[in-house]
Amino acid sequence: MTDIRNSPELDRAIQILTPREHSVLELRLKLVKRNIDREKIEAIIAYLLELDYLSDERFAEAYVAERTRKGDGPTKIQSNLRKRGVDRALIERFVSLDDDFWIERAIDVLRKRFGARDDEFGSLQFDEWTKRRTLLMNRGFPAQVVRNALGEFQRP
Repeated sequence: MTDIRNSPELDRAIQILTPREHSVLELRLKLVKRNIDREKIEAIIAYLLELDYLSDERFAEAYVAERTRKGDGPTKIQSNLRKRGVDRALIERFVSLDDDFWIERAIDVLRKRFGARDDEFGSLQFDEWTKRRTLLMNRGFPAQVVRNALGEFQRP
Protein backbone atom coordinates (compact mmCIF):
# COMPACT_ATOMS: atom_id res chain seq x y z
CA MET A 1 0.00 0.00 0.00
CA THR A 2 1.21 3.47 -0.86
CA ASP A 3 2.17 5.74 2.04
CA ILE A 4 0.27 8.96 1.46
CA ARG A 5 0.35 10.56 4.91
CA ASN A 6 2.58 13.48 3.91
CA SER A 7 1.67 13.66 0.26
CA PRO A 8 0.41 16.68 -1.67
CA GLU A 9 -2.40 14.44 -2.97
CA LEU A 10 -3.67 13.89 0.58
CA ASP A 11 -3.47 17.63 1.21
CA ARG A 12 -5.54 18.21 -1.94
CA ALA A 13 -8.13 15.66 -0.84
CA ILE A 14 -8.44 17.39 2.54
CA GLN A 15 -8.83 20.75 0.79
CA ILE A 16 -11.66 19.27 -1.26
CA LEU A 17 -13.39 18.04 1.91
CA THR A 18 -12.98 21.30 3.82
CA PRO A 19 -15.95 23.33 2.49
CA ARG A 20 -18.54 20.52 2.73
CA GLU A 21 -19.07 16.81 3.20
CA HIS A 22 -18.50 14.58 0.17
CA SER A 23 -19.46 11.01 -0.57
CA VAL A 24 -16.66 8.52 -1.19
CA LEU A 25 -17.63 8.41 -4.87
CA GLU A 26 -17.59 12.22 -5.22
CA LEU A 27 -14.13 12.47 -3.70
CA ARG A 28 -12.84 9.59 -5.83
CA LEU A 29 -14.11 11.26 -9.02
CA LYS A 30 -12.58 14.61 -8.06
CA LEU A 31 -9.22 12.99 -7.41
CA VAL A 32 -9.38 11.09 -10.70
CA LYS A 33 -9.97 14.41 -12.51
CA ARG A 34 -6.75 15.66 -10.94
CA ASN A 35 -4.86 12.78 -12.57
CA ILE A 36 -3.89 11.14 -9.30
CA ASP A 37 -2.84 7.51 -9.57
CA ARG A 38 -5.72 5.14 -8.74
CA GLU A 39 -3.65 3.27 -6.17
CA LYS A 40 -2.95 6.54 -4.37
CA ILE A 41 -6.62 7.51 -4.57
CA GLU A 42 -7.68 4.29 -2.88
CA ALA A 43 -5.00 4.74 -0.21
CA ILE A 44 -6.13 8.33 0.42
CA ILE A 45 -9.78 7.29 0.68
CA ALA A 46 -8.96 4.44 3.05
CA TYR A 47 -6.88 6.77 5.22
CA LEU A 48 -9.57 9.48 5.29
CA LEU A 49 -12.22 6.89 6.19
CA GLU A 50 -10.00 5.59 8.97
CA LEU A 51 -9.59 9.13 10.35
CA ASP A 52 -13.35 9.72 9.93
CA TYR A 53 -12.68 12.73 7.69
CA LEU A 54 -14.79 11.09 5.01
CA SER A 55 -18.18 9.51 5.68
CA ASP A 56 -21.05 8.59 3.37
CA GLU A 57 -23.28 8.64 6.44
CA ARG A 58 -22.42 12.25 7.35
CA PHE A 59 -22.62 13.21 3.69
CA ALA A 60 -26.10 11.71 3.29
CA GLU A 61 -27.40 13.37 6.45
CA ALA A 62 -26.03 16.79 5.46
CA TYR A 63 -27.18 16.45 1.85
CA VAL A 64 -30.74 15.52 2.82
CA ALA A 65 -30.97 18.42 5.27
CA GLU A 66 -29.62 20.91 2.73
CA ARG A 67 -31.77 19.76 -0.19
CA THR A 68 -34.91 19.57 1.98
CA ARG A 69 -34.26 23.12 3.16
CA LYS A 70 -33.87 24.21 -0.49
CA GLY A 71 -37.25 22.73 -1.41
CA ASP A 72 -36.40 19.44 -3.10
CA GLY A 73 -38.69 16.47 -2.67
CA PRO A 74 -37.79 12.93 -1.62
CA THR A 75 -37.68 11.42 -5.11
CA LYS A 76 -35.12 13.93 -6.35
CA ILE A 77 -33.05 13.68 -3.16
CA GLN A 78 -32.97 9.87 -3.33
CA SER A 79 -31.97 9.93 -6.99
CA ASN A 80 -29.15 12.40 -6.37
CA LEU A 81 -27.84 10.38 -3.43
CA ARG A 82 -27.77 7.23 -5.59
CA LYS A 83 -25.83 9.14 -8.28
CA ARG A 84 -23.31 10.10 -5.60
CA GLY A 85 -22.78 6.47 -4.64
CA VAL A 86 -24.63 6.46 -1.32
CA ASP A 87 -25.80 3.05 -0.15
CA ARG A 88 -29.54 2.31 -0.33
CA ALA A 89 -29.73 1.64 3.43
CA LEU A 90 -28.32 5.11 4.20
CA ILE A 91 -30.73 6.71 1.74
CA GLU A 92 -33.68 4.96 3.38
CA ARG A 93 -32.39 5.98 6.79
CA PHE A 94 -32.15 9.69 6.01
CA VAL A 95 -34.96 10.23 3.51
CA SER A 96 -38.16 9.74 5.41
CA LEU A 97 -41.12 8.81 3.26
CA ASP A 98 -43.62 10.27 5.70
CA ASP A 99 -46.22 11.90 3.44
CA ASP A 100 -47.27 14.47 6.05
CA PHE A 101 -43.70 15.77 6.33
CA TRP A 102 -43.32 16.06 2.54
CA ILE A 103 -46.78 17.60 2.10
CA GLU A 104 -45.72 20.37 4.48
CA ARG A 105 -42.43 20.84 2.58
CA ALA A 106 -44.36 21.00 -0.72
CA ILE A 107 -46.75 23.61 0.72
CA ASP A 108 -43.72 25.60 1.90
CA VAL A 109 -42.35 25.52 -1.68
CA LEU A 110 -45.71 26.73 -3.03
CA ARG A 111 -45.93 29.54 -0.50
CA LYS A 112 -42.38 30.65 -1.19
CA ARG A 113 -42.88 30.63 -4.95
CA PHE A 114 -46.48 31.84 -5.25
CA GLY A 115 -47.11 33.77 -2.05
CA ALA A 116 -49.76 33.21 0.57
CA ARG A 117 -52.62 30.74 0.31
CA ASP A 118 -54.51 31.06 -2.92
CA ASP A 119 -57.88 29.97 -1.54
CA GLU A 120 -58.67 33.49 -0.33
CA PHE A 121 -58.70 34.57 -3.99
CA GLY A 122 -61.05 31.85 -5.20
CA SER A 123 -60.30 28.86 -7.35
CA LEU A 124 -57.13 28.75 -9.37
CA GLN A 125 -57.38 28.70 -13.11
CA PHE A 126 -56.27 25.42 -14.66
CA ASP A 127 -53.03 26.89 -16.02
CA GLU A 128 -52.09 28.28 -12.58
CA TRP A 129 -52.86 24.95 -10.91
CA THR A 130 -50.76 23.20 -13.59
CA LYS A 131 -47.81 25.55 -12.92
CA ARG A 132 -47.91 24.61 -9.25
CA ARG A 133 -48.18 20.90 -10.00
CA THR A 134 -45.30 21.06 -12.48
CA LEU A 135 -43.10 22.94 -10.01
CA LEU A 136 -43.61 20.29 -7.33
CA MET A 137 -43.15 17.37 -9.71
CA ASN A 138 -39.91 18.90 -11.05
CA ARG A 139 -38.69 19.36 -7.49
CA GLY A 140 -39.08 15.62 -6.90
CA PHE A 141 -42.30 15.37 -4.92
CA PRO A 142 -44.31 12.17 -5.51
CA ALA A 143 -47.69 12.48 -7.23
CA GLN A 144 -49.69 11.71 -4.06
CA VAL A 145 -47.82 14.38 -2.10
CA VAL A 146 -48.40 16.88 -4.92
CA ARG A 147 -52.14 16.12 -4.97
CA ASN A 148 -52.39 16.53 -1.21
CA ALA A 149 -50.33 19.71 -1.14
CA LEU A 150 -52.39 21.26 -3.90
CA GLY A 151 -55.49 20.26 -1.95
CA GLU A 152 -54.38 22.84 0.61
CA PHE A 153 -54.71 25.35 -2.21
CA GLN A 154 -57.79 25.66 -4.39
CA ARG A 155 -57.95 23.15 -7.21
CA PRO A 156 -59.78 23.89 -10.46
